[in-house]
Amino acid sequence: MHALEGVRRGWEVVHLEADAGPRRASVRNFGLVWVSGRAAGRELELGLRARELWESTAAVAPGVGLRADGSLTVATDPAELALMEEAAAGPDAAARQLAILDGDGVRAANPAVRGKVLGGLLCRRDAVVEPGAVLGALRGLLLAGGDYRWLPGRRAVEVGAGTVVDHLGAEHRGSLVLVCPGAAHTGLGGTVGGALARRRSGAAACR
Repeated sequence: MHALEGVRRGWEVVHLEADAGPRRASVRNFGLVWVSGRAAGRELELGLRARELWESTAAVAPGVGLRADGSLTVATDPAELALMEEAAAGPDAAARQLAILDGDGVRAANPAVRGKVLGGLLCRRDAVVEPGAVLGALRGLLLAGGDYRWLPGRRAVEVGAGTVVDHLGAEHRGSLVLVCPGAAHTGLGGTVGGALARRRSGAAACR
């Protein structure tokens, strides 16, 4: 996603990736593009912005598998339903596109629901993508554009001012270097990870 945003902003991007294909959480997570559970304020603003970016990305890379189907949270007792009604009456309910459904409305929205249901909370802004398909779809989009080079199986072992050295000894130069060590606690990830937010492993040099 860093590479995609760089290309969108007019950069040429060289992307070093430790793995030749997506692994671990990149393909095992749920792919949630979630708005309903975001805290009010800045967190919700970021969630809504991410939702917009996924929608615009899916328009040019439909292979990411965006499904803007919303989410449905079911209430089986009055206390749960009261909390949902409170959320649906909140000042940011319109931004989240929240609506309260009765039991029949819940079953109409999702016929798979069974048992005693008092009602539910529908969030029309929630969505999902397909984790196993996202990276391939984005990479295909980037490679078709011509301003992106992908170098799989390259581990960044040294980062300097505008330079990245990979484990094969090759040096990659750029005006800007982004280091994304993922959950790595050794090697380069262990060296710089304390000062960086954790992301999927990789590095990119932007020119």
